[in-house]
Amino acid sequence: HKLVQATRKTVVVDVGANVGLTVLEIAKRVNQGRVVGFEPSRSNYARLTEHLRLNGCANVTTVNMGVGPKRDTVKLYDIVASNPGMKRILSEGAAEGAPSEVIEIDRLDTQLSVADVQRVNAMKIDVEGFELHVLQSCESVLKRDRPLLFIELDDRNLRGQSQSASELVMYLVGLGYAVTNAASGQVITGHSNLADCHIDILCEHAGNPG
Repeated sequence: HKLVQATRKTVVVDVGANVGLTVLEIAKRVNQGRVVGFEPSRSNYARLTEHLRLNGCANVTTVNMGVGPKRDTVKLYDIVASNPGMKRILSEGAAEGAPSEVIEIDRLDTQLSVADVQRVNAMKIDVEGFELHVLQSCESVLKRDRPLLFIELDDRNLRGQSQSASELVMYLVGLGYAVTNAASGQVITGHSNLADCHIDILCEHAGNPG
């Protein structure tokens, strides 16, 4: 609920929108604001846009693209066919022959500018291990707007990108964010034991109390 305290000017960004369940919920709560959802998978994107059409969500902008450190084309692997949320970007060796599709990725700050987003109030990021890449691709936005962040933190997935949960948390702390476990409210720091963790984190900038 804190993620979507809405005003008419509220803008929420969903990176890893999947088939739209979270986007739909946010869109209802910020019905006078705007939601921008990024989803690279063509099949997921088709379901996302259909769900938005069926629910009459006119305040949502969707982008059929992934987010990463630079403009590029990469392979998105379908790790578990029955779970559309398990698609992820991996090295070919780590993918072990899983089916894939070629997708476009770009920096988030670039794509938000293309979408004419002037200010971001909140952001949800769930991209199966690519979360730190997403954050780094919009560092200027994080510094400018200090948005509230809700992020899936999975150490094993991050290690697949030669990163880690601790590295991601330390990056956010370095930008002035306080990080807590979204479920328990426990404070998380760069000294916390995050090995093999799989949790959601809520990140609030010290300059934006409450």
